[in-house]
Amino acid sequence: GTGKTILAKSIYEKAKEENVFILYGKCDQIKKSEPLAPFVQAFSEFVSEVMIRGETDATIVERVKDAIDRATQESDVEFLTDMIPSFAKLMAPIAKNETFDSTNSNTDQNKRATMTRPKAEIPGVAIICKMLREICSFEDIRILLFVDDLQWLDSHSIQMLRSIASTRNLQKFMFMGTCRGNEVSSYDELSVCLRELEDSQVLITEIQVENLQYETLSGMLTELLQVDNQDEVHSLASLAYRLTSGNPF
Repeated sequence: GTGKTILAKSIYEKAKEENVFILYGKCDQIKKSEPLAPFVQAFSEFVSEVMIRGETDATIVERVKDAIDRATQESDVEFLTDMIPSFAKLMAPIAKNETFDSTNSNTDQNKRATMTRPKAEIPGVAIICKMLREICSFEDIRILLFVDDLQWLDSHSIQMLRSIASTRNLQKFMFMGTCRGNEVSSYDELSVCLRELEDSQVLITEIQVENLQYETLSGMLTELLQVDNQDEVHSLASLAYRLTSGNPF
């Protein structure tokens, strides 16, 4: 409630003006049990944005398709389109074979086994990291991935964050997240992930968004009410600060 999301959105609105691709995903306390939910939302938005830009730039869709093709194999297609259905617009269809190979078939049982693998083996994470690297290799493509409310990030998404942040040669890409620090302990999985990333020399910039100090609030009221000095708004400023503790929202 201190304005974290509004601050972050002001940054990505500026990025939009620079023609940066904005990928937005929001964590949900209720949907925390849904693996990768914020990243599914974010990459779905990316596909939509690519298709929209394709209406005025005929090359963008084909270039993104080519980048995805370079990063994936035929066996990746069904998994990725199951995880993020909108990717089907940018991926080649699965080849139809006349012969049936039971070792490679995707039965319901195999799918369930795939989705319940241990965290270290979650499929799709490495593929998406490769896709991002290939897509961002184009000189005119820059991506800002913004995930809101990281305190509710699920374990699969934390692995996705760790993998993306650790991807070598991923250029023109920035991850931005907001988090309620008072809801995440130092032993939380997210905190451990961020410390490990810092230990591996991943650059992380932290911005603490605090409540307004009384002096700042008083100055804002002085300017808003167009009075000569802060003494004239002292009573109002004191009342506002007492009621809000300096929270502008």
